[in-house]
Amino acid sequence: MADTKGKVYVFNLHSETVDIFSTNGLSAGTITGWQSGGTAPYTPAQLAVGRVLNANESPAHFVNGKNKVIFSIASGLFTFEVTISGSEFPITQNLLLYVSVNVWTLYNQFGVQTGTGPVISGPVPGVTAENLR
Repeated sequence: MADTKGKVYVFNLHSETVDIFSTNGLSAGTITGWQSGGTAPYTPAQLAVGRVLNANESPAHFVNGKNKVIFSIASGLFTFEVTISGSEFPITQNLLLYVSVNVWTLYNQFGVQTGTGPVISGPVPGVTAENLR
């Protein structure tokens, strides 16, 4: 049976590569920075991160409920929390998450903004880029 769960497409709005993008304690991957040249300058790169229903499946995925995100770029560690409502966004629905170094914004698959919040820079107690891998 095919997996019908949706994904959260994470877009990096920074010029630096996100070396580690961690959701709920485990790395979900990397996201390159945008390029200033070529035919589509400033186009953000993306990472597709799976959605899951249960918290015990959530490392390296987004779960319905509160999600802790930590990401690493050359200039430091950054963190934020994003909540995904399972009643508002069924598990089969794709979402878009745009991340900069000071704010995140979540959109549904129809381009409607559904959430936004601050991105916090600086050390995260007990967390280093190495233990997020």
